[in-house]
Amino acid sequence: MNNTELQAPLYQRIVRKPLLWFVAIIFLFSWPIVQSVTRKLPPPLKSFGQFPTFNYTLENNKKVNNNIFNGKVTIVNIITDKCKVICPGNISVLQKIQKRVRGLGQKVAIISHKVADVPIAPETLKEISDKYHANPYVWHFTSGSMVNLNQKKNETFFLIDGNGIVRGKYVSNKSDINKMMIDIGLLANNSFSYQK
Repeated sequence: MNNTELQAPLYQRIVRKPLLWFVAIIFLFSWPIVQSVTRKLPPPLKSFGQFPTFNYTLENNKKVNNNIFNGKVTIVNIITDKCKVICPGNISVLQKIQKRVRGLGQKVAIISHKVADVPIAPETLKEISDKYHANPYVWHFTSGSMVNLNQKKNETFFLIDGNGIVRGKYVSNKSDINKMMIDIGLLANNSFSYQK
């Protein structure tokens, strides 16, 4: 060490040491790995039982039943008779959800079901689908009799796993929707074992 190096402030002498940089780089790159390995997964989602059997007609005039759940995480939105044909608030939430799940591809489906004594014509459902830019591979519209889900008054969104089991019931507020999005990601990526 020459005289100039000894006169340099302590922090400059430390920063010039290659060992410091080596340790810093190792720490910065290993910390995320340690966090991901030691992260605790959330407990499995509660089971609310099997989704009731149904047979409806989609907006594309195709028939649909419980088989739509096979291998997919499905968000079912129940549109009650309080809303004419659709509930604009729920539709805007579903538009956001549709954008947020697009990275999951065919692992996720959305069904908006309008409760109606007389089913709405598929052509009308198609117009609604087009109006709200529903991706035809992800988001479907149906109508018909009420599906009994033992829901509370405000629960309008239901999360169904790939085995047709109801895994979550949500209202359309921000915190519930964010929780649903986390639950969708965990179910779609099989991040925990199913609890029956």
